[in-house]
Amino acid sequence: MGKDRVGVGTAQRVQEFPNENLQADNGKLVCRACNCEIGVKKSVIALHIVSGPYARGQERLEKEAKQQLLVRESFLEGDGVVCLDAYIHLQEIAITIGLEDDPNARTAAEDLANGDAARQEQLQERAKACVGPVVQYIRRRFHHVDSQLYKAVALFKSLRMFCPGKSDQLPATVASVNQLRQFGALDNDALIAGLIDELPAHLVAATDYNAVLSQLQWWKLQEHLPRWQAAVKIALAIVPSSAAAERVFSLLNSVASSLQKSMLEDCLEATMMLQYNRGRLLI
Repeated sequence: MGKDRVGVGTAQRVQEFPNENLQADNGKLVCRACNCEIGVKKSVIALHIVSGPYARGQERLEKEAKQQLLVRESFLEGDGVVCLDAYIHLQEIAITIGLEDDPNARTAAEDLANGDAARQEQLQERAKACVGPVVQYIRRRFHHVDSQLYKAVALFKSLRMFCPGKSDQLPATVASVNQLRQFGALDNDALIAGLIDELPAHLVAATDYNAVLSQLQWWKLQEHLPRWQAAVKIALAIVPSSAAAERVFSLLNSVASSLQKSMLEDCLEATMMLQYNRGRLLI
C-alpha cells in the first residue's frame, strides 16, 4: 500500500517533489494545497501540480498571510461608534504590516511544510516577498507626517478620548482636546473652551464607566457634560471609510424605486433615516 508498480513509496515521492505541497500520511500521498489524496505515479503527480485546484491551493498561503490584515480593515468599514475605536484598529494594522515574521504566514507555512524547516522558511520568504511592495507603501503612508493617512490616524487618536472606560489608555488632556481642531466641525473656540472646562468632570465620569452600557447609552446619560455630548455627536459623524456612505446609496436604490419618484424630499429623508438607523439607539 502506498507504492506504485516499481515499489516507490510516498515518502520518496515527497522528496522527489520538494517544492510542491505533498505529504506522506500513513502510506498515502496527500496534496496539502487542495487537501486531497493523489496517486504516487510520477505522471499522476505531474498532472496534478499543473491542475486548476492545485494552483488555487497554492494561493492559500498568500491569502492566509493577508487574512488578519483584511479582518482588521473590515472593522473600519462600519459607522457610528467605529470612529471611536478606529485608532486602535489602525494601530493594529500598522503593527501587522510592520512584522517581519507575520504570525499568519508563519502558521500557514508551518502547516504546509509538515516539519520540513527549510521548506517552512522558503514558504515564509515567499509570502513576505508577495506583499513586500505593498507593506513598504503603507509604511510610508503611516509614518510620513505629510501623508493624508498620517493626519487621519492623528485625528482618530484624538477621538479616543470619547471612549468611556478607556481613559487609562489615552487619557484626555488639554493638549488632546485642542487636537480636535483638526476636524473642521470641531474647530470652534467656544466648544473647545467648554470641553476643557468640563474636562475634570469628564475624566471622573469616564473612569466610572459601566461596561453593561453601550458607549452611546453611556453618553446619553451624561447630561452634566453638555459640551462633551455635543462634541461626541459631531465626532460620530466622522467615518474612517466610505463604506457607510456607499451602503446609504444602495439603500436609496431599494427605498426610492421608480414607484416613489414623486416622493417629497422631506419624506425621502425621513424614510432613509428610519431604514438606515433601524434598531439603533441614537443620542
